[in-house]
Amino acid sequence: MVIKSYGKINLVLDVLGLLPNGYHGVDMVMQQVELHDSVQVTLREDSNDIRITTNHPRLPVGSGNLAYGAAQHMKEIMGYSKGIDIHLEKRIPLSSGLAGGSGNGAAVMLALDHLLEGGHDLDELLKLAQSLGSDVPFSLLGQIAGNSCLHKNFSGDERPCHCAHATGTGTQLHPLEGLDCWVVLVTPEVEVSTREIYGGWDEMMEKTSFPSRGFLEGLREKNWEKLQQNMGNGLEIVAGKKYPIIVYTKNMLESVGGHRGIQMSGSGPTIFGLYEDESVAKEVATHMEKIFDRVFLTHTTKAGL
Repeated sequence: MVIKSYGKINLVLDVLGLLPNGYHGVDMVMQQVELHDSVQVTLREDSNDIRITTNHPRLPVGSGNLAYGAAQHMKEIMGYSKGIDIHLEKRIPLSSGLAGGSGNGAAVMLALDHLLEGGHDLDELLKLAQSLGSDVPFSLLGQIAGNSCLHKNFSGDERPCHCAHATGTGTQLHPLEGLDCWVVLVTPEVEVSTREIYGGWDEMMEKTSFPSRGFLEGLREKNWEKLQQNMGNGLEIVAGKKYPIIVYTKNMLESVGGHRGIQMSGSGPTIFGLYEDESVAKEVATHMEKIFDRVFLTHTTKAGL
């Protein structure tokens, strides 16, 4: 089974503070984009191990990979003793703030539930996804919405979505209609540790707040001015101080113009710009490709099944 494992961007990311369990409370709006990895999962009768192959030379293929962990969990809960081959065709940059690894883990979960006829309902899968990582539940919902081969397994459930308001540790999800626009992604040549960036946020004396309320109003009203005014990422200042190339990348993207909002996704380093017009987005991407090696022209995924 082959599943498209989509990336995501954070339209709003407000960090609320450190929780007793060691995680951070957040208030986020996450939007799925068309840029995706392809995850192929094959059951094997002649072995009992999990084998990962990939086109990316620096991607770990053992227990450090979320796809591997997802396969282990699914084998245990489904009592499957044979082997699993997983091939990850990577297009989403590693450690980029686009949830590439989380998406791969969600894709493996969904593929194995389908191939092994597990019949788990969405609540069960979301609980398992939450144990793998805070971005995995949104990736799970987005992949169900974006992969037609999965629709019938969850027909009648209204939670699969392309955009969601995320609260708690990012795993309490409320589906939204989301944006219909072009997206230019620019990933500078650094790999950022999420743990490091959140640790830097903890050390900040003065913290900027980006509550999602105004952005959610803009979504309901389909008001681009309100959306642009209320975008924000509380981790951007931390990441920018540690990695000045992030600030440089954002400034370069802003200088081209034509956008409906520019900011960092997740804990970085990817900077994205939103564009209503395809021709403008293409011009911006072409310009940025003269400066940066990793530039992606994509679109938000379509709302609805």
